[in-house]
Amino acid sequence: MKRPLLSWIVPGAFALLLVVGCNQDAGGKAEAKSPNEQSKEAPPKLSKLVIEDTKEGTGPAIEKGDSAYLLYAGRLVDGTEFDSNLTAKFPFAVTVGMGQVIKGWDEGLIGLKKGGKRTLKIPSDMAYGPQGNQKIPPNSDLIFDVELVDLVKAGEEDIVDWEIQTPGTGPACKAGDQITIDYVALSPLDSKFEEWTNQKFKLGTDGNIGLPGLDFGITGMKVGEKRRIRLPGKVAYGMGGRPDLNVPANMVVYFEVTLKGIG
Repeated sequence: MKRPLLSWIVPGAFALLLVVGCNQDAGGKAEAKSPNEQSKEAPPKLSKLVIEDTKEGTGPAIEKGDSAYLLYAGRLVDGTEFDSNLTAKFPFAVTVGMGQVIKGWDEGLIGLKKGGKRTLKIPSDMAYGPQGNQKIPPNSDLIFDVELVDLVKAGEEDIVDWEIQTPGTGPACKAGDQITIDYVALSPLDSKFEEWTNQKFKLGTDGNIGLPGLDFGITGMKVGEKRRIRLPGKVAYGMGGRPDLNVPANMVVYFEVTLKGIG
């Protein structure tokens, strides 16, 4: 179920590629290279971005201006991995097409759907070019394997989604009510970063939940009901994130909330 939140607005590491050429003697004859030497020859340089989909996703596709949440692993063309977030608790967040990442990502992520996996083969002029970057040598072509784990479409930054996992009974809670809840806070990867039981809050604009999206998502629950509530970053922890809980900026978060009581 989706609900627009109308009244709540909160304000890479790399190895140098070997290029082995033919040496000529004074007579102009080329030296024969051993099979081992031949294996060290660098592959041809990429002339354009290559996109290879390895798993089709579902739902809407990434467009310019959307916020994408990704798992990725990056490597040089010789197979040397220089960066990865595959073991992280939170995905990498980027607003696509806005120059926050290399051009190969800004263009190569367009069209990817949630759950989809894609390999991007990026020429150096769409990556870090002649200057390189930390462990990435100058003029390096790069290869990234990426997976889209969550997506917030442009214009939907204050849309709160939820699903009812267990129905409740009795009257629905509303603004001004004192409530008691249990909750678990999760990343888009279902990694738990906070958990509380029997927490008491007041709902509404003069309440004390703190997260406008969570207040909105809880309103209407009945006692015994359990909801999984999805909050885009704007109505969760915003651009400041939550450093004490290691929540990055603009991060989508999920809350599994059980309403224990009203009043």
